[in-house]
Amino acid sequence: MTALAIATDIPSAINTVEKLHSWSALVLTHVNPQVIVIEGVGYTERAAQTGVFYVAADNKHRILTRHSIQMNADYMNGNAKIWQYAMELSTIAIPASFKANERWTGLLRLIRLDLAVSAVQTKTLEVD
Repeated sequence: MTALAIATDIPSAINTVEKLHSWSALVLTHVNPQVIVIEGVGYTERAAQTGVFYVAADNKHRILTRHSIQMNADYMNGNAKIWQYAMELSTIAIPASFKANERWTGLLRLIRLDLAVSAVQTKTLEVD
């Protein structure tokens, strides 16, 4: 599990659930770029995916996140909150750059890469 010390790891500028979700999605994507999971018979997918995309329909940029996290089988009949049954994707530590309020240049490169890949996939879909 990517260990988390709430008091010291989450940047102080995170003050909404939306910012927290965006931050955690970006952390999981950054530390698990090659983790592949089985989601169905003959179907695998990257466990953590995050990208920022421009949506022309409403002229806004949006962060799109997708994560596939295994759940402990006891989630169905346990008494704890459902999120407490989420299992770890890896044991990689949160990089120091994610713990600060400063701009994350390494992270921005990752997002640009995801955008470039998505743009190619979108263009391919438009041609077909």
